[in-house]
Amino acid sequence: MDTEAEKYLRELDGDGGKNWVVIGHVLSELEKHSRSSTSGQAWQDVVKERLAAAGSAVSAGHMYKIRRAYKFLEEQEVDALHLNVVPKISAIEVSERLFRLDAESGREALSDALAEVPIAYVDLKKRYESVLESKPEMKSPRQLAWEARRSSDKTPEKTAAAVAVGHGQEGEGVSREAEGVGAPSLPDELLKSAQNHTQMVWVAGWRAAEQHFRSEIESLRGQIEEQMREKSVFEQTLTDYEGEMEVLTRMVRDLRGDFDE
Repeated sequence: MDTEAEKYLRELDGDGGKNWVVIGHVLSELEKHSRSSTSGQAWQDVVKERLAAAGSAVSAGHMYKIRRAYKFLEEQEVDALHLNVVPKISAIEVSERLFRLDAESGREALSDALAEVPIAYVDLKKRYESVLESKPEMKSPRQLAWEARRSSDKTPEKTAAAVAVGHGQEGEGVSREAEGVGAPSLPDELLKSAQNHTQMVWVAGWRAAEQHFRSEIESLRGQIEEQMREKSVFEQTLTDYEGEMEVLTRMVRDLRGDFDE
């Protein structure tokens, strides 16, 4: 490990390793310093290992969040290391998402998130959702899928209400039958009830699975982002090598020309 990189990594050994802003700063400076460590390891992995050794381990998913949030602070020219109050990373995240939808609203949200008495995350999230609703074309496939699931959550309640009404009118149906008017068949009511319960069980199972695997999904998402970043670095390195090979080829050709003379 070179001296410059070690200087930054030492900032993680004390309380700095418990401060996401410091972690983001160190990772940012290391990535500006070089593409990877002298051993070829990605800086994100180096920082993770250093934090784990210092007793402040973080997941790959959380490291991805830190990297993205700190990058947003840098883009907005915020001197994050000298803030009187360490902002909530969730507040910075939602401010960044809001900024992507509407720059002015995003900057205002960021200012409120960095205030001495910061605005609560839930209030910032409401702002984000309000702006997002006004720009449905900006919704991601994931958000659209989530809305579809929420809509389906309401369906069992409606179905249950319909079944309840049907049972509530059972007596009326019997009297109509006595008058020669056909009542709803019992198999149809049973089918509706079974469909309702099946849907409710499916929704409950989906929610339980989503809650259980949420951290794993976030971790995998962070790993995918990191792999894509490493792929980009590799492609750039390959491009550099190709350029160097072209220069060397030209030099060899020039030398051959000298010998021919």
